[in-house]
Formats: sequence, structure tokens, C-alpha cells
Amino acid sequence: MFHLVRQGLSCVGKAVSGSRIAILGFSFLPNTDDARNTPTEQFNNICLKHGAVTQIHDPWVREYPGISLSSDIEPVLKDADVLVFMTAHQMYYSLDYEWVKRIMRPYPVLVDGRNIVDPDIIIQAGFVYEGIGRGDKNILPRDL
Repeated sequence: MFHLVRQGLSCVGKAVSGSRIAILGFSFLPNTDDARNTPTEQFNNICLKHGAVTQIHDPWVREYPGISLSSDIEPVLKDADVLVFMTAHQMYYSLDYEWVKRIMRPYPVLVDGRNIVDPDIIIQAGFVYEGIGRGDKNILPRDL
């Protein structure tokens, strides 16, 4: 997942260090508050180690030791460079990506770790798309 974040940011001429990453989903399983063995904790730590600023949204998990979580999605997405899906919560399937793009920074990157979105729709909406098992589907202009 971190590699995909770095690759997506590289496509738009940005580095991980200093980038704002909105992580959607902290629980291990969708639509539960079970955060045992969540890969999101390790992913968040890797991003922080590389100088990113992270915020985590989860509508189910309210607290977890040493992790700041938000149940309000808008401040997590606001001014983010990257949106990362870590858990396939039902609410993420119906996000309005035109709205998401408006509140994120220019040239937003979406990294789909759970195959939640249709890459073609996301790319048409103006995102750089990276996803698990999907290959590079982006056609980018040479100069951003």
C-alpha cells in the first residue's frame, strides 16, 4: 500500500514527505469495530516514518491506543493529497467523488486497497488511481 501511495504521488510530482494522507478505515473487517490485527496501524506508522501527515477516518472504531481517529470524514479528506481505502466499510462505496475531489488538494491520488471503486470512473473524475491488483490505468499529461 505504501508503494502505491508513493507511486501515485510521484505521478503528480509530489513526495511522500509533507503530503497529507487521508486513511479511510481502521478496523480489520468492514462494518465492525474490531481493530485487532488491523494492517492500518502499520501502514499509518510507515507513512509517518516517511514524513507524511496522516488522518484516519473510521465510522465504527471510536478509539484505539496511540491512534487519533475521526468519525467525521470531511476534515480527514479536507486538503489531503491522497485518499487511501484500507477497510471496505459500506459507506465508502457511495462517496460523491466530485465532492471529494473539490475538498482535496489539486491532483488528488486515490489508492484503493479493497477494490471499492471503478478505476475508470475515478480517473474520469480527475484522480490518479492506484489499486491492488489493477495495474496502472492512468493516462497522465507530461506536465502537471
